Amino acid sequence: MPSTDSSPKPVDSQINGESEGDHHRPVLPVAFLRRIAERARTLAGEFAAAGDRAGWLREQIRWRWFTYRHRHEAAANRAFDARYGVDTATDVPLADAGVPASEVARCNGIYRAVTESAFRAALAAVPVDPSDYTFVDVGSGKGKALLLAAEFGFRDVIGIEYAIGLHRVAERNLARWRQRSTAQASPRSVHHDALTYPLPDGPLLVFVFNALAPALMRQLVDALDRRATDRPAEPLILVYVNLRHVREIGDALAGAVSLRTRVRRRHHVVLANTAAGV
Repeated sequence: MPSTDSSPKPVDSQINGESEGDHHRPVLPVAFLRRIAERARTLAGEFAAAGDRAGWLREQIRWRWFTYRHRHEAAANRAFDARYGVDTATDVPLADAGVPASEVARCNGIYRAVTESAFRAALAAVPVDPSDYTFVDVGSGKGKALLLAAEFGFRDVIGIEYAIGLHRVAERNLARWRQRSTAQASPRSVHHDALTYPLPDGPLLVFVFNALAPALMRQLVDALDRRATDRPAEPLILVYVNLRHVREIGDALAGAVSLRTRVRRRHHVVLANTAAGV
């Protein structure tokens, strides 16, 4: 039954223009509103100063989409860790993982786990029998790609990690994973500089999840291209993955003699020699 209460509202409510329900409405903090206004002014200034305003808008949309997708993938990363009892999901600044401050920029600054979806999409672009190949992850971090590669059925799985702190976490993760997995391969992490590590003989699939700055990536591509040239009968595949866009690596993947681009998508690029048959 509707209320028949016609008693007058308190005088202070009448003065402030409030209704009875107003007391239950959340009030946004003034500091929060000020931050929003300040951010809006900053973006408006950047837009006004941009030479290519359409490009500026595209970049803003791209980063906001990446941020949204990263939140979703972060939940999937945590679920992966829970499933295997490992620790791969948490981002770690490389300076906190034992990389000297002078070298952090060479390694892109931060450890971030590859997502299962990005990993599977990249390998789906490589139609080879994994049991014929050794999988080598350059900048293997806490070892997530190693675990995924072992489940794929690669003949051997090796991770090369320069940051000693991440390498130690990877070793613990691999030990825990072995207790739960039935995969035949036994992945391992080595603490080494990828540019000087002696790669094994035989067919190789080298995986790089945005672990190197462009200049260092160029050196890696050159080294792999020399190997492919010296050993034309040995299949060699390089898979580069970037969760934002592969163009961030610039021209580091271009100019190789024996390694040619076979697949190029927004989030991954595949280079291979003729012997790989990709």
